[in-house]
Amino acid sequence: FDTDSMSHFPFMLQESLGIAAPEPPSQRVHDLTDETPATFSALLNWDCAENCTAKPTAEDDVMTLMGPAISGADGLGESPATALMRIVRTVRSLGLNCQVIPNEEEFAEYLVNGAPTTEAEAAFLEEYWPEFMPLHAADATGTQASFTVRGDVPWITVRCETDRVLELILRMLAPHFALALLPHRELIFREPLPGYQLTAVTGGNPENIGTLFALRKGPKLIGKALCAYHNSEMDSDGPTLEFIEIAAEWQRHGLGTRMVEAMEEFFCDVFVSAMRRDEVRWSVCYVTTSQASRWFQKRGFRDEDGMGEELSKALGAEVSEFDEEPDGDSGMDEDEDKDESDEGL
Repeated sequence: FDTDSMSHFPFMLQESLGIAAPEPPSQRVHDLTDETPATFSALLNWDCAENCTAKPTAEDDVMTLMGPAISGADGLGESPATALMRIVRTVRSLGLNCQVIPNEEEFAEYLVNGAPTTEAEAAFLEEYWPEFMPLHAADATGTQASFTVRGDVPWITVRCETDRVLELILRMLAPHFALALLPHRELIFREPLPGYQLTAVTGGNPENIGTLFALRKGPKLIGKALCAYHNSEMDSDGPTLEFIEIAAEWQRHGLGTRMVEAMEEFFCDVFVSAMRRDEVRWSVCYVTTSQASRWFQKRGFRDEDGMGEELSKALGAEVSEFDEEPDGDSGMDEDEDKDESDEGL
């Protein structure tokens, strides 16, 4: 059979079929300098993100709010549709228009004398809410906010186009949801390692928001990672690592480990409100090799699907909080990166 055409199969199935694993990375470059090249793999298709936009783009004044319902608040135990109606009422109270029921004949049963009622809109969303998300709130100048709700808790995501709308929506929703704020602009981290710079750019709409992390040595890009905020495979919400890669020549110097640590520190700051009330899961999706799976499990992520491809941990949890290390050796030294260019996620 054609093994190339089966490269998307779960790695456990590939191994059972005798499909060869990627070649191990080249020998460690000991003396890194500003002249050391940075080569990324052609095998990782960064345009095929599963849960978010592949190219988050900075946008002035745009901010996204997201987070779960607060324990004990009215929002807890509500259906996603009821939570959506809470946001609908909020944006309408700001003078914005928000159409819930589409102008289509098949939905005429939800109209009363040709117009929707709040009760009819709630009934419509109970029946159809996943199919018709996101909803949009607009004024005469255009869309001012758009939003989605997922899960049973539920977890909301609201994109605000202006500071004014952000301030008003945040004030009205904060009593009901533990909200994180993600600005759609480039953020520069404190040095993850001396002489290196890590940045993050968040972009996208509520249904596909993502954050792209970039690690640089001077002007040279040497590492990158893409994170979503929903794992469709596990139907869970929270930061979700889609891709991570360190340039081939810069591997095995602990840069991948430090990137993951810095990203977790970032997400702990972003989701601090939600973490005060309950755990927030940090996921790694579609891990493509057993070596990569072991690497993440060694750092506190646990196997969620029994195949080592979908992993997660409680955001901020230490490795010592888990019962045991994975069986066997990860095949990597502490100074090595999982993010070999021919391996990827």
